[in-house]
Amino acid sequence: MTSEFGVPPKRNRLIKMLQIIRRNGLRLNKAKCQFGVKEIMFLRDRLSGQGIERDDMKIQAITNMPRHTDKKGVLRVLDMINFIGKFILNLSAKTACLRDILKKVNNFSWTEQREQEWIRRKKAPMTTPILTFLDPTKKNQDFH
Repeated sequence: MTSEFGVPPKRNRLIKMLQIIRRNGLRLNKAKCQFGVKEIMFLRDRLSGQGIERDDMKIQAITNMPRHTDKKGVLRVLDMINFIGKFILNLSAKTACLRDILKKVNNFSWTEQREQEWIRRKKAPMTTPILTFLDPTKKNQDFH
């Protein structure tokens, strides 16, 4: 499929985008640009025509983490989990028990309930879905 000038539509969009960038005085770093690829890594997420997927290296780091024995360790884990939080439904509710440890009024104590939540959080990222792009032509899209 080509446009009226014989230029493929994707290339035509690329040319228009580059013109807008130039018109607004912006510059691109050639070494960091990729054109015509099926997927790219951007801010530790994999972007493709299917949607957005989480970074497998980050998932591996979370699943390989040992149970932490202090508040700083738990905070590190929660930071990593929050980084992929857009892929985990109801993340706040699912990490409430771990976040409770971080409150200043609470002493650090690792309970069985926290252990179970920790085990569930380590397994959850392995089953996260791909975030798909909105398709306005489809009805009843699942938005959770």
